Amino acid sequence: MRVTSLPDALTARWRRLDQRVADVAAAAGSADQHQCPDAVAGALDALYDLWELWADRAQLIFRTENDAVRGDPNGETAAALVHARGAKSHVLLEFGDFTDTVAERFYDHFGCWRWQPHSDPNPRYAERDGWYGARVANHEVLPPLEAAVRWMRSRPEL
Repeated sequence: MRVTSLPDALTARWRRLDQRVADVAAAAGSADQHQCPDAVAGALDALYDLWELWADRAQLIFRTENDAVRGDPNGETAAALVHARGAKSHVLLEFGDFTDTVAERFYDHFGCWRWQPHSDPNPRYAERDGWYGARVANHEVLPPLEAAVRWMRSRPEL
């Protein structure tokens, strides 16, 4: 395995995130019960990888990561999705619920994929859990991911 330089590693992480979000956009048009949750899992992993690189380069720890995003809706959404990625791994939660509600975007099927509600009882994650409830839960699957990507792109460290 070759060790890559930081610019190469950063480029690779951006490419993965962009591709995984594109996969979610394509999967949102499917009523297949596995396609969209699988695409969301890939997008959360890619977002987490980029988040970790950002936090390292910005010399932040968990508490100061929250300070860095607090008050910015897109930043809070990014933190909430990074938090959701942990639930995906540690609680074995599959994010994505196909609802019979009307979607803002047109699909070939009635209904849309939405983020499932989730609550983490650990007080350490209370703030991110609150952001998840306010900015992600019950929203259509793609807009929170797009908001998180916008925020990540605005980071000078990346």
